[in-house]
Amino acid sequence: MRHHLIIAATIALLTEACKPPTTKLPLVGSEKDDATIEVVNTPTIARLTGYPEGSSGEHKIKINVEAVDEFQYKWGINGENNCQSPAAYSEFKPASEGIEIDLSVIPEDRGVINVCVLGKKRGEIQKDSSQAGWVWNAETPGGPGEITFVDGNNKLDATIKSSPGAKVLVARSKGISTWKPESGKEYKVGERFEDIIIVSVNALEFSDVDVKNEETWTYSLFTVNEAKRYSSVVYETFTLAKPDVVWVKKSDIKPEQKLVEPITNRWLCRVNGQPGRLFSNDDDPANGVCRYTFGTAIQASQEYEVLAGTKTDPMEILEYRTVQLDDEGKLLSIPNEDNKLVVGEENVDDEIFACISYTDVNQNNVLSIGKTGAHITGGCNQYIVQNTNTFPFFERVFQQNTNMKLLRRK
Repeated sequence: MRHHLIIAATIALLTEACKPPTTKLPLVGSEKDDATIEVVNTPTIARLTGYPEGSSGEHKIKINVEAVDEFQYKWGINGENNCQSPAAYSEFKPASEGIEIDLSVIPEDRGVINVCVLGKKRGEIQKDSSQAGWVWNAETPGGPGEITFVDGNNKLDATIKSSPGAKVLVARSKGISTWKPESGKEYKVGERFEDIIIVSVNALEFSDVDVKNEETWTYSLFTVNEAKRYSSVVYETFTLAKPDVVWVKKSDIKPEQKLVEPITNRWLCRVNGQPGRLFSNDDDPANGVCRYTFGTAIQASQEYEVLAGTKTDPMEILEYRTVQLDDEGKLLSIPNEDNKLVVGEENVDDEIFACISYTDVNQNNVLSIGKTGAHITGGCNQYIVQNTNTFPFFERVFQQNTNMKLLRRK
């Protein structure tokens, strides 16, 4: 019983101590001169609600300001934000607007956030600021995923696989870079920092056109969240290939691919390493027939390959060049390893080359496309269409022609 009395007395004392100050004023018109009424002098104190309690990773904060008409405020990292100093407080604003804070503008990822408020009520400004504080513990985004490249002609097309809705930052450097983006900072494409340049911001697909064929570059990939915090880095190194030519299967031919320049509306094709002439009724290299010689017979196939450029027009890499032949029509001058274009092989080691032949000595009028080699006699071995006097008035025949040029690298 005694303990209960002590606790009650203590609460009563604390309650009395927390009462606002009062002033005794005389009662007007009272019969007793010493009669008084009690007037409460309520101090102007803003009450702050809605801010995080304890620790929070949220970067957008809304704080309610209550019990006053207007207020001014400031906020910052505890220790750097002095509530007692009149400097840096905002202009007065209506209490109904509250306070909105975006912590993404600060570089610190962890620290105590301090908010200072001076309220105004009926023209009276509170003497000591109301304060709110919590621990800012910024969340770091997860890993950035992966980036893949498509090699282009003096450019790279990139696709990034990342979590849905994620934003990314990509930078390029000559090698592995130690550079890391700063928390709280936004970046723009084209900005340079040390040995690195920003090439993409917030795009899961982009093209880097400031690279050249045969160059090697390293790309640094980061994920960034709304609080402008950046993930750990993923590196991807890529070397752009040298423009070249490649044999493409019929089924893989794309409309935009640049093929070896057609001759008399016919393309260069090959079947099992045997070059020939491709004809299409639709003028479509992906839908035609490749006719070539094998021995002295004429062969035809609807399954073939065509010669295309990997990055550019193949005729920027290749050329038809006159070569020397012996008395049997065999090649005397074989292109060296730097400029020969081997189409296939016969008899294990006998290299086959592509050739074109002409109807005139000045080599102005092309006759056909065929094959040649050091072991092949007669120059350019090919098939031609020969007119006849009997139905169907033409036939395909084997022909040898020493009036020829060889397809080789420049």
